[in-house]
Amino acid sequence: AKRQDYPLQQKEIFVLLKFKFELDRLYLVAARVRLKFWGLRSEKRMASKHTVSPAGEAGAGARCARVDGEQTRARIIETAGQLMAENGFAQTTSKRICETANINMAAINYHFGSREGLYLAVLEDMHNRIIDREFLDNLAGEAIPAREKMQRIVAALMAGLAAPQQWHMRAWAREIVAPSVYFQEVMRRVVAAKFRIIKGIISDMTGIPQDAPELECCLVSALGPFVLLLVADRRFSSALVPLLCQAPCVQTHMGDMAMCVLDAAARSWRQRQGCAC
Repeated sequence: AKRQDYPLQQKEIFVLLKFKFELDRLYLVAARVRLKFWGLRSEKRMASKHTVSPAGEAGAGARCARVDGEQTRARIIETAGQLMAENGFAQTTSKRICETANINMAAINYHFGSREGLYLAVLEDMHNRIIDREFLDNLAGEAIPAREKMQRIVAALMAGLAAPQQWHMRAWAREIVAPSVYFQEVMRRVVAAKFRIIKGIISDMTGIPQDAPELECCLVSALGPFVLLLVADRRFSSALVPLLCQAPCVQTHMGDMAMCVLDAAARSWRQRQGCAC
């Protein structure tokens, strides 16, 4: 009887071991599934923190493109201005500008429409280096006396004299000596607007009406010397008057003289109008 029970005991043990093996296998499968599930959830959370929405990607791309476009536009103006200041507009080709700036030939047409449009942008940028339109707009809107506004304008011109001369003034001098049709357009569109602001400030300071011819005489007499020295090539002007663009005391004296000119014009106007001095 014992010999007959022995095989049955072995069979039971085998079944139990097999059952235990299956349980262990299922436990391992469940553990793997659980780990995979939690891993996917963790990755999803991390991705949600760093993933940019399509709208965000489009906005970031547009901002990068805008910044790159502005930088390219500024580089074209700078390169074209240097070449045109040395060689003139007629002798400066679009091909040479693009080769020097290391840009595609289509960039000029894309940003400026044509070589002529580029030259207008160069001339406008050039005059803003003398005195900026935004500076004048902000100054005109400030609630300060007109005399202080005029002093700030003179100080800005004096700062231009103290700074190293760049291509902008050489290009401006070219246009003053031999004005082009593009220069006339910039005078109408850019320079005239600045003159109106400055004339308004001088009118408030001196009491001379803006439609009086004397007001334009004041503007030329007070600011003309600064503009002349700004556009003159310092390689030659420094040989004639070596201290004029270098010594701070001389520039300060020029600023004082400009204010004296306006004060004298105001007294003269009041005298002619029968007012007390």
